[in-house]
Amino acid sequence: MSETPLNKKQIALERTVKIVKTIAGGTQKGLSYFLIVGIVSTLYCLYLSYSSEVSHWWNAVKGIIIVAPVVLLGFVWTVLGQLREAPDNLAKLNQGTRNAYSGIKELKNEPKGLRGLFRVLNQFRREGNLFEVFDTVSSIGLMVNPLFLFLVFLAAVILLLLNFVALLIFIF
Repeated sequence: MSETPLNKKQIALERTVKIVKTIAGGTQKGLSYFLIVGIVSTLYCLYLSYSSEVSHWWNAVKGIIIVAPVVLLGFVWTVLGQLREAPDNLAKLNQGTRNAYSGIKELKNEPKGLRGLFRVLNQFRREGNLFEVFDTVSSIGLMVNPLFLFLVFLAAVILLLLNFVALLIFIF
């Protein structure tokens, strides 16, 4: 098989995706341990912050504030899981693209206009792999957003402090 520029780009993309998979897998594993401790301390702090003497909405506000860092880091954990599955999605996309393009070649003789456009879109929808790719790409875009990274860092610091406070309250 000859090394065409397209094959070289595809091989480079596969290598990059595999590197992303290993980094995302390791980060997700480390975040899992941090989240488990964080969930336990969050539940403990929720239990301590609940008061039957105040109104329900105030208890709900306190609960949302306490749970927000765990929810945000749980979302990051989910995104890292999607990035870990990126090589499989890339293989599905490659196969799905071949199937879709072969279907489009069959539709080449279809009438032009709205009817032909809907048939082409339906062919891509039947393949079903584009949603996974768009989801992975949007996850990568979210992970490189500086504002989102700042919020994740802030949530990690708050959760770390919450873990420390829960430990101190539990000990004393």
